[in-house]
Amino acid sequence: MAAISFHILAVLQSAAAVKTFYSEDLAFVHHSGFQEVALSGAAAALRLLSAPSQILDLGCAGGLWAKQALEAGHRVVGYDISEPMIEIAREHAPQAEFHARSFVGAEWPRTNLITAFGEIFNYVAAGPKGHDGLDEIFHQAAASLDVGGHLYFDMIVRDVKAPMQYRSWKSADTWSILVEVKELPAEHALERNIILFRDPGSGYRRSEETHRIGIPEAGDVIKKLNAAGFECETSKSYGAVPLAERRLAFLAYRV
Repeated sequence: MAAISFHILAVLQSAAAVKTFYSEDLAFVHHSGFQEVALSGAAAALRLLSAPSQILDLGCAGGLWAKQALEAGHRVVGYDISEPMIEIAREHAPQAEFHARSFVGAEWPRTNLITAFGEIFNYVAAGPKGHDGLDEIFHQAAASLDVGGHLYFDMIVRDVKAPMQYRSWKSADTWSILVEVKELPAEHALERNIILFRDPGSGYRRSEETHRIGIPEAGDVIKKLNAAGFECETSKSYGAVPLAERRLAFLAYRV
């Protein structure tokens, strides 16, 4: 019942806070210009698997990690709430099984490795204080993994330093994206205001999205993992590739 109630809560929150979420243009830009974390995580994750395995990718985006896993002989099931993301993923990794829906409240397959690259669980952590959704997700992950299986993900974590507050931009031949980031320490949250210009071939068009994510303490994440049946180690990188400031990679082992 708890997982179902949180799923309903998450749907209501996302509908209220985000009019569109990784629409066609932002999905395209994310796939073509912001895949460094997923690719570095993929390389590190492949080293965990010594035989053909079942992989569950949460927040699979455009399927670049799924494609690499398939090429290495593994099987992949992926979830992403963005239908445009799933359309891209199916083009790049047609042999994988993709679902255009939230992974929260879904039926997960029995698996050897669960991944969530690119701050996916920060979105799960955006619930009200005291019920951030991570407990349910970690317990569901533990139930889907055999002993020795791995849960591998990265998150932005809380820090006592000055709150994150900045603007950035990036561009390519057919698009430009501007992002304003504002951390809200009292709410344990962060908001990204995104303005995007893209020319799909018929002229430039503008779109906007606002994403709100939760910012937990690293120690709290580890405690929740332990309570769900995991041991955990953290790193500021995926292999030799460092993560951005305030990001941590969590490699959890099912015990």
